[in-house]
Amino acid sequence: MAMARSDAYLSRRGLLSGMLALCSAAVLGGCSSGSQGTSAGENIEGMLRVAMGRPVHLDPAYAREASELAVVSQLFEPLCSYDFVNDTLVCRAAESFEMSDDARQLTFHLRAATFHDGTAVRAIDFRRAWERMLNPKSASSTVHGTAPHAYRLALIEGFDEIRSGATSSLAGVSCPDDRTLVVNLSRPYADFAYVLAHPALAPVPHAADDDPEAFDAFPQGNGAYAPDGAWSPKRSVLSLAAYEGYWAGEPAISRVRFLAYDDLTEAYADFLSGSVDLCACPVDELEHAQRLGVAEDGLTMGEDGRLLVDTQLTCSYLVCNCVQPPFDNADVRRALSLAIDRDALCRTVYRDLALPAGDIVPPHVRGYRAGAWADTAFDPQRAADLVGVLYPDEEDRPTVTFSYYSNGGHEKALEFVVQACAALGLEVELEELDFDELHEHLAQGAFQLARVDVIADAPVMDSVLFPLFSTSCVGSTNYSGFLSAEVDALFEQARATVNVADRMAMLQEADDMVARELPVIPLTYAQRAVVGSDRIEHLVVDPSGAAQVEDGALVEEGA
Repeated sequence: MAMARSDAYLSRRGLLSGMLALCSAAVLGGCSSGSQGTSAGENIEGMLRVAMGRPVHLDPAYAREASELAVVSQLFEPLCSYDFVNDTLVCRAAESFEMSDDARQLTFHLRAATFHDGTAVRAIDFRRAWERMLNPKSASSTVHGTAPHAYRLALIEGFDEIRSGATSSLAGVSCPDDRTLVVNLSRPYADFAYVLAHPALAPVPHAADDDPEAFDAFPQGNGAYAPDGAWSPKRSVLSLAAYEGYWAGEPAISRVRFLAYDDLTEAYADFLSGSVDLCACPVDELEHAQRLGVAEDGLTMGEDGRLLVDTQLTCSYLVCNCVQPPFDNADVRRALSLAIDRDALCRTVYRDLALPAGDIVPPHVRGYRAGAWADTAFDPQRAADLVGVLYPDEEDRPTVTFSYYSNGGHEKALEFVVQACAALGLEVELEELDFDELHEHLAQGAFQLARVDVIADAPVMDSVLFPLFSTSCVGSTNYSGFLSAEVDALFEQARATVNVADRMAMLQEADDMVARELPVIPLTYAQRAVVGSDRIEHLVVDPSGAAQVEDGALVEEGA
């Protein structure tokens, strides 16, 4: 079989949609109270102190909160990771990999590496990690329940069989030898290596099955850092130590201390006092924090800037029910989009910690184009003209039911949508629902207009476009009911196309087709703000808020 080869670099099906307000960074979630800073006189040389929330799980299969993933990403290493600075997929636990010409098989060649207990990382350790996530009868599933990341493996052959409990093995994964991992997919998906870059899909040793609870408290991973003692959610400090057996060499930052806080204000106070090195920045402090210098790329912290402000892989949008009036008419959807002043929304409601969305695809996703959806521009006159043609008699203009998540924290943003409707002569009835009710209404098509967030599981266009607009996802994540045979065909062609440039061109064409119909209305891109102390010489914090500590450096004491 002919192969398309990728060595160290490659030039991230998944969707999480919801109405939850996003934390400004993974470096803080919130839990304990009081200062957790460094004790007076303590030697902190080589130590990075990070403010965060309290992890519940350190087992990568069950880490889902931002604070948990921030720690797990230091303890475990997946096959690949995405380098947001250089916009490329980088091999990590894998040394290289190939994808077959039909985009249905990936062959990974593993590095010579070890777990923290000194045992070799083998191909079977990846297979074990994935099977224990999927098998409802596995020891970890019995103790912890359903693994939240199981869906990421849905395209691997045998997924349905192992999920049903009919078998305990994942048929699509084979291990010809200790350092070769072969993954067979049930259908083509050329971007699957990006999916496997998630830290939840890292390998685990046999101990993970032997005693899941002990492993959760004291996991032996394959990452650059190892836990310095067992963890309990009752604790307020989690310490990690650099693993001297790490394949890339022992990291320059020798220790990481994660500190739990009740809220961002407490954490930021400790940052200002000098007892925290990395912390999310409160919106109220953003202007003041600019004195630290704003990093130009929004990702890399150092002498040139210790305040990082950058977009996350998230787009907030309005979903229109394209099956029922009035939003079954594209011009009604277009008029509403044109009537929303996104610049004012970001400035007054989000206080510039959000960007106006000009595409459903967020920045940092490969293939993103600024302003690709032309009808996201603010043009109230054109909006009024469109509605005037559709409803010459203002008394005929419809009432719109606007559904929203009651605890989403976006009430002021909703007012902008209500005002835009009012400017068009459309009355609005607000429907306040809890999280589960809203998702049930969306899945059943029992709504007219709703506010939703889409979070890209991986920084590739397919991870946003396919779940929202594929016909196969109607009734699940394609809430709008958008149907297009042409767009479906482009999705299938792109998924089967190994060449990156060709695949991206197809997905951008699909994006353009969707933009013309506007089944959803992009509103804003979420941003996160993170501050770092002057002890940090170099540190990259990616859009999810996870710090790449293994590649970071601290200023030498006395320098």
